[in-house]
Parts: sequence; structure tokens; C-alpha cells
Amino acid sequence: MTCLKKITVGKWNVNTYFIIKNYESWIIDPGDEFNRINEFLISEKLKIKGILVTHAHFDHIGAVQELRKTYNIPFYLHSKEKKNLLKANFYKAFVGGDKNKIIIPEIDIYLDNVKYLELSDTKIEIIHTPGHSAGEMSFVVDNNIFIGDLIIGKNAGRSDLPYADNVLLKNSINLLFEKYNGYTAYPGHGEKFIINKNFINSIVRDL
Repeated sequence: MTCLKKITVGKWNVNTYFIIKNYESWIIDPGDEFNRINEFLISEKLKIKGILVTHAHFDHIGAVQELRKTYNIPFYLHSKEKKNLLKANFYKAFVGGDKNKIIIPEIDIYLDNVKYLELSDTKIEIIHTPGHSAGEMSFVVDNNIFIGDLIIGKNAGRSDLPYADNVLLKNSINLLFEKYNGYTAYPGHGEKFIINKNFINSIVRDL
């Protein structure tokens, strides 16, 4: 059975997730606090396969380069996130982040044409779910889906940011119900929830 674990990191309380099976793991959205993440990896004795990032807003990528370098593992991102990635420190300073600059990592593998990734004997499905950001991705394993900032709390993610699109955001949220009704959704901020028609309808009504 796949094991899912979470550490909430940084000033913006980003959820960093670990998909684990047979001591192998993928890391999703290591946003900050490399030392805390590293301590967890050591304590769990995990073999890290790579880093998956839902989208490249600064609060989701802060620990990527340190993990990439320490464990010699690849960083996966959609090509449409390159602009957000390169401007991460600008946006961080703009919203009042600390003065410690993020080391911008090189993208090792683009997710544009990746459909599945392996985890032991399990497959992780990769889907493009734009709206909050142009290259935002979601990751599906078993009956769980990691959705980045598509939904935060009881609201849709912001669509007033650079490279965001309100129509695409609505379409991506509707896709969650159409394909993943009943799945447990793990957002980039806040607590997990069950995808269902009433919940999705209450969100898209306001878009």
C-alpha cells in the first residue's frame, strides 16, 4: 500500500508531500526548510526518485535545489512554468518574503509529455491542470490526487496572478469531479478533502 506523508513548511505554509512505497519516494512541492525535509528523509530511510513540483511559484520551490544537489535527483516541471521559476525571487520580494534568495534550479525533465511515473510497483499519473498557473500539474496515485493550488480551503486558487487564467482554472476544477470524483485531494495549502459534486459546484459558481 502506498504511504502518503506531509510536512508543512515556510512562511506560506506550503504542504510538502512524500509518496512512499517500499522505501522509495517522490517528493512533491518542497517549498522551504530543506533541513526539516532532509531530517525526515533520513529518519524514514527513503530512496528518493525525484522532485515533482505542481507549479513554480516561489513558495513551492525553495528547497528544490538543495535536495536536487544533495541527493543527485531530477527535478520535474512543466515547461510553461519556466517564467515563474526564473522570476521566483522577484515575486518573493514583491510579497514581502525574507531576504534569503532562492537558488533557482535547472529543470531536469519537463512534464509536458510525461503520462506516468513509477514508484515501486505503482504508477503515478501526471495530468496538466492549468489555471492558477499556466503549467500547473496534478499527480494521481491510487485514489489520491495532489492538486497544488487549484483549490485552497473552500475556494478556487487565485487566477489574478501572472500566467493565470480564470477559464482554464474553472475547467481544471471541473475535471477533478469528472475524472476523480470520490478521490482524496491534497492541496498545496490547507487540509485534504474528498472531491464531490456539491463541493466542486460551490467553488466554480464563484469563478
